Amino acid sequence: MRTLVIFAAILIMIAPAVFATGHGAPSGPHYNLNIIGVPKDKSADMTDNQGHRIFVKLDGKSKILLQEGDSFQVLDANGTKGSAKFQLPDPDPFDQMVFDYSVYARALGTPHGWARVTTCYEDEWGDQYCSADSLVLERSKGQSKFVDVSKELLTLFVDTDGDGVADKRVGIFDEEMIEIGPTPSRRKGLTIKFCRRTKHAVERALDLVARGLVDLTPIITHRFPLERAREAFEMVKDKRDGVIKAVIEMGGME
Repeated sequence: MRTLVIFAAILIMIAPAVFATGHGAPSGPHYNLNIIGVPKDKSADMTDNQGHRIFVKLDGKSKILLQEGDSFQVLDANGTKGSAKFQLPDPDPFDQMVFDYSVYARALGTPHGWARVTTCYEDEWGDQYCSADSLVLERSKGQSKFVDVSKELLTLFVDTDGDGVADKRVGIFDEEMIEIGPTPSRRKGLTIKFCRRTKHAVERALDLVARGLVDLTPIITHRFPLERAREAFEMVKDKRDGVIKAVIEMGGME
């Protein structure tokens, strides 16, 4: 069994110019988070937890879900059963690899304990993409010092062209996490199918309208003749004049 490891991370809100002596962490406003490995699973409900610590398995893998929010906050401290959850602001709101804050970490506890942390992204279909970078913290003898781990914990280094080699670094909350270009699609013989997932919804919706069970009048805010179709599309695209739905009327059609 591995020795107890406390993975302590300080999230610095403003990057200071002066470094503190001793443990190596920068001075200035910060948020402390202790990630604690325990030999036995925790049974207590730790959702909506306001503490600054998260419990994970001492042996094996644990998952901490990251959620974007306005502040730093532990939402579920129990990572020994299911997944823990931690909220943090988007460190790179403009997706330019320029961070609003930094992350520093050090390993505590008895010497020779260690932990490996890998940042992953899961899309809406449940497919997971993990960074090629992993953070390894090992507790050596003597005083443990903080190191800057912003790159490892606030970004993912991923393979975007399908050749098995990581080639692009993206932020943890970037809008476009994974891109597949036409070349790897052809090379790997991928079949890409597009689906609106509506199946029979359109027919059912039209039937509800025909029977008078749904009133569409409030959402149809604008009507255009066919010759003004371009104007209608531009209005909807730009969301001008309070438009909700614009209808193009096909005059003369039966």
